[in-house]
Order: sequence, then C-alpha cells, then structure tokens
Amino acid sequence: MKERVIIRVLGVLTLLSGLALIVTLTGDVLTGNAKEWNMSYMAVQLLTCGVLMLDFCARLHYAKNRSRFWLHNWPVLLLAIPYLNILYWLGIHPGMDWYLVLKCIPLIRVFWMIWIVVLWLGRGRKATSLLWSYIVSVVGIAYVAALIFYAYESGGNPGADSFGNSLWWAWMSLSTAGASVVPITVIGKILAVLLPCVGMMLFPVFTVYYTSIVTSNRGQQSGENMSDSDKKS
Repeated sequence: MKERVIIRVLGVLTLLSGLALIVTLTGDVLTGNAKEWNMSYMAVQLLTCGVLMLDFCARLHYAKNRSRFWLHNWPVLLLAIPYLNILYWLGIHPGMDWYLVLKCIPLIRVFWMIWIVVLWLGRGRKATSLLWSYIVSVVGIAYVAALIFYAYESGGNPGADSFGNSLWWAWMSLSTAGASVVPITVIGKILAVLLPCVGMMLFPVFTVYYTSIVTSNRGQQSGENMSDSDKKS
C-alpha cells in the first residue's frame, strides 16, 4: 500500500513539473529566447529532472527484480539528467543549436510518463488504452516538433512565421501527408525526415485499435444472433 502511494505521488509530481517545463519552454520559444540562457527555465528543468530521478529511484527500490528493472529502464534515467544545468555549472557554453536540443531532452521523459499514466487509467480496456496512448503520443510529438521547428525556422522561413503555421507543418508531416513549407535549417530538415518516419511507426497503434473495435462488435453481433437462434428453436 505504501509503495503504491509513493509511486502515485511521484507520478503526479512528475506530471505537474513536466507541465511547468512545457509551459516555460513554450514561453521561451514564443518570445524568441529559446536559444538563450534562461535561469527561470533552468530552475524548472532542474526541479523536473530531480522529480524524475526520484521517481526512477523509487521504482527501482520497489521493483521485485532490480537487476531486470535496471536493464530495461536505464535509458529512462539518462533522459532525467539535467544536462543543461550541468554544462552551466561547469562553465561550458554549448552552441545555440544544441542549447535548444538540451532543453527538450527531459520532455521526452515527461511525455513517456504521461503515456504510462494513460495506459494505467485505461487498464482493463485495451482498445481504449491504445487509442489514448496513440493520441497522447501524436499530440506530444507534434507539439514539441512544432516548438523546435518554429525556434529554428522563424525569421528566415516565411512558412514558419507563426507558431500556428509551425504546428500545422508538424501535424501534416507526422501524418505523412506533407506540407508546402520547406525547411531551410539543418534541424528543420532533420525533423522533416524524422516526423513522417515516426508517424508511420505510430499509425499501426491506431490500426490495432480500429481492428479491436471491429472484432469486438462482430463478436457481440454473433452472440446476439446465436441467442436469437436459441430462442426460436
């Protein structure tokens, strides 16, 4: 009982700190400060990473097989390291292109945690869990990609003159439909290649959900038809 309470409390703290991180990063991007040192953002990122590490340590402590847990989850710990803060403390100033990338690393862990929570809420309802995990994944990836695209492309790319246009570009690229906006920066071009690939990997999740619904409906109809036949006989 105590274990579940601690894990749930840390999960809630992770979500709250993660949302604060997303809001702060969004503010940085929209105000044009995404590639500059921002002590407010670094403080929020340090707090978020601290909560993520506590969550990892708690799950490791309560794991039935700690060696197996570590083997399967060590990449999660790497995503919880406050790289930007460490570089600042060491007096190392990364290039501004890398600065934004380092800002976004903890967000991967945050969205992963949200995905886990969605699966937990939909436990016992596999089809529903699949649908919501698909929605959360697509929305999260598109939003972060739009932030990065806007931060790098705005000011030089007329197709990324607003965050709304960048978000539309991210959605269209992730859906593999494509957009008329052509990226001009290296980071933008990398995103233009990665997003369709990620979209194709995520689409089977929606396919499985639709298949599960159709199979379930057919099973119910078959059951009803058999009941009607039994009544007639």
